[in-house]
Amino acid sequence: MSLSSPPPSSTPSSSSSIPTLDTAHQFLNQGPWSNLSSDAFAYLLRHLGNHGHLHEKLWMVVPSELDIPETIETLGFWLSNQRHVLYYPADDIDTLDGISPARTIPQRRLLTLTEWFGPNPCIVVSSVFGFMHNNLSRNDLKHSTCILSVGHDYPLQDLAETFQNMGYLVNRELDGPGMFKVTGESIHIWCIGETEPVRLNFFDSELEYIHRFVDNRRLSEDRIDILPARELILTDNRLDLVKRRMTQFIRVQKRGRETYRQVIGNLQDGIWFPGAEDYLPYTFDLTPPTYTLHPTNIIVSNPTACVEQVSMWSERIDNRWRLLNP
Repeated sequence: MSLSSPPPSSTPSSSSSIPTLDTAHQFLNQGPWSNLSSDAFAYLLRHLGNHGHLHEKLWMVVPSELDIPETIETLGFWLSNQRHVLYYPADDIDTLDGISPARTIPQRRLLTLTEWFGPNPCIVVSSVFGFMHNNLSRNDLKHSTCILSVGHDYPLQDLAETFQNMGYLVNRELDGPGMFKVTGESIHIWCIGETEPVRLNFFDSELEYIHRFVDNRRLSEDRIDILPARELILTDNRLDLVKRRMTQFIRVQKRGRETYRQVIGNLQDGIWFPGAEDYLPYTFDLTPPTYTLHPTNIIVSNPTACVEQVSMWSERIDNRWRLLNP
């Protein structure tokens, strides 16, 4: 484990001292820790957090996705009363062949970022590959969230189009999060991160009621925040930005006109083609999810294996884009 914390008020003496639970915080800036089991490390984190020696926001990087379930289970057991334990997943490896990731993967990342940017203490766990996924900034995620309040006007057709641009699928049966349907003067939408759909009732364009049905009871709400169901959100302004940035690329590289016509044509027609997520960097100024953090907020598990994974994934990503001929 490699872990550091806010600078301690005192530092250990230069003599060879062995840290104890009460003095561990003084050694956190002294280099990697080794020979700690996952349970021992999680217990140490809880102890340090209880005594105010850890930041409220922590990000833990493990070598691969296979390491995550056990890590989250262990952290959840020891830290659940202190902070939320969240998962920031990596895309499927098939995305490096131009295939779109499963819809639940970017949705899980957006839900994790929402808590990460919020006020509550949390620890996020990701693989090395997941940690390499840049994403929406705090402001872009905030502006991409649809906030609806009872008593305000929202033209029904415009709102349905907004939900589609946010990645929600139109479906007669709401089988799971990320879907919606329009019935008369109502919209039923299953927001990502929710356990049940909500019903938005309108009179003309005025939102009259927000109803949620839980355990056969109808609950009324005055406001609802609807997160996007995908990271690539295509409003008119964002589509114009894609056009400008792709045009700049074509002029510099002197190639890619046919790809430009295909991509823009599909996006304008609402056709979500395989690999459309590749154009996310043209839509937003992406940032690493930890870009606002002091480096001491990041925990690296098994640094040697993580460095090897960084090298491997960097080579794979570089090969994909080097071979791609836009």
